[in-house]
Order: sequence, then structure tokens, then C-alpha cells
Amino acid sequence: MTQAIDELLGEVTSAVSASTEQTTASQALAQEVAGKMGAIDAKVAEAKLELDGYIADSEVIGDGSAGSRRLNVFRTMIYEGKDHVPESEKPDNWVPTNGPLYLHFKTGLNTAVDVSMFHYRIGGYAYGQSTIIDETLVGYSYEPSNTIHNINTDGNLEPVVYRAPNGDVYLRIKSLNLYFTGLYIDAMHITGGLPDKDSIELTISPNETLNNY
Repeated sequence: MTQAIDELLGEVTSAVSASTEQTTASQALAQEVAGKMGAIDAKVAEAKLELDGYIADSEVIGDGSAGSRRLNVFRTMIYEGKDHVPESEKPDNWVPTNGPLYLHFKTGLNTAVDVSMFHYRIGGYAYGQSTIIDETLVGYSYEPSNTIHNINTDGNLEPVVYRAPNGDVYLRIKSLNLYFTGLYIDAMHITGGLPDKDSIELTISPNETLNNY
């Protein structure tokens, strides 16, 4: 009887030992898999950064010095202009309409801090009003006097450069009908460098100047 019990205890001990070894092996395997997954994630993130850098570089024409251009600093497709007007920009008794509406582009420049000449080109197609969008806007954000110097514009959508009360530099064009309007903005380095990609913000409003800056 004692021998049988000893044999049974031995079998139990062996089973526990085997189970422990299996658990240890499973944990080691899980750790190895987790480590490999971490390495894969790191490689994917590194590749994404490289791809983003390549895309950004491919949209710069030139070496980044004066005269270089950055394509597609901003781009969008507007299907219904009235759907993009924020509540803060809707006048009393305003009737939702696709036009006339103003497109206000906040550039990322501020006359209170930036000394930078700028050259922006807005291009695209306004289907709703059968118009080619081809606007050029230039000026000089001049921090010493907190103003914009030597503004000039060219185009058929009444392009305007203006300074908001807080110093932000805006570009503005007017659309008579924003139904299906696709546009992009390119920039050229004059002084102060090239603007960052997606550094421009768009606000659509029936007002010539924005209510909230």
C-alpha cells in the first residue's frame, strides 16, 4: 500500500513539475511574442515616419531656401458651403445658402511675433459658379509695427489679405456659390521659411470679417 501511495505521489509530483515547465515555457513564449510584436510596432512606426517625411519632402519644390515652394499646404473639397458655416458666424435671420460666402484662411502668421514675407496661391474649381479659382496673395507680416506691409493680390474672387485684432494674418476670397468647390493652397518661401503642412485653417462665413478670432 505504501509503495502504491509513493508511486502515486511520484506521478503527481511529475505532473506538477511538467505543468510548471509548460507554464514557464508558455510565459517565455508569450514574452518572446510580445517582444517581437513590440519590435514590429517600432519598425512600423519608423517606416511611417519615413513615409511621412518622404511625402512632405516630395511636396517641396526646391531645397527649402528662398524661392522654394511647398505644395498643398492646405486642400479641401466643399460640397455644400452652407453646411460649413459655424453657428458663431450666422447672422440673425440668416437663410442658409451656398453663396455668397467668404472663405477666411488663417495662415499661422501673426504680426505680433512674425517678421516674414509671404506668397500664397489659391487654386481650384468652383463648380457651382463655373469659375476657375486662381488667386495670388502676398504681403509682409512685420512684427516691429504689428502690421502687414505691401499687400497685393490678384484673382477673380476678390482676394484680400487682412490682419485680425489679435494679429493673426488671414487670406480671404469670396464665392458666389460654394456648391462643389475644390481648392488647394501652395506657398513660396520669400523670407521666414516655408509654412508647415496643414498650418492653414479655414472658416466659411457670410461675413467679411469673422466674429470670433
